[in-house]
Amino acid sequence: MTGSTSPSRGSAIQAPDPSLLSFLRPYGFDPQQLAVTVELGLTSVEELAGQSICTTDGDTGLAWLEGTLALVDPTLPPAEPPKDAAALPVATDEDCVAQAAAGGAPFAGWLASLPTIDGAIGDGTRVTTVGDPVVWAPVGVAFDAKAADDDASLIQAVDTALTSLTDDGTLAKQSIRFLGYDLTVVPEDGVPVPAASAAP
Repeated sequence: MTGSTSPSRGSAIQAPDPSLLSFLRPYGFDPQQLAVTVELGLTSVEELAGQSICTTDGDTGLAWLEGTLALVDPTLPPAEPPKDAAALPVATDEDCVAQAAAGGAPFAGWLASLPTIDGAIGDGTRVTTVGDPVVWAPVGVAFDAKAADDDASLIQAVDTALTSLTDDGTLAKQSIRFLGYDLTVVPEDGVPVPAASAAP
């Protein structure tokens, strides 16, 4: 987004040239969760060693599987990927869902954002989660670093608004309402608290 003054939302993943983007403090986190097809009956992350794992091309999960993920100051360090697991990149999460729903999927595991997997399971897709989230990717607003001086007032306004929404609990409530979890913070043990158990 060089040359643009528009803010962008995304995970605070280290860019090839970090001077291109300037991130505000994270306002949320995107937990990447592994799931397995019910047909295979796997019950642990370790059992995905040497297996194919469906994930979205260009997403956080793919970088994690390929060993190229470089998060900026992660609250929790990412877990180790299953040994010799092979990524099966697809265009969208819906592609993983469709193949799992049809049966005989060409993969044993699926890696995606936890709320996405929860939604698929709720819709009847024959997958089940294994283990806890493997990555808690910070989500924040980024600005063109080269335009930071010119956009100082805009950056300050966005930062002030996000801070206010965080401090008064608005973001947490909206996260619980729409995602099923309070994803504005990373639990100390890395285990997300479902909405039914989370404080309002």
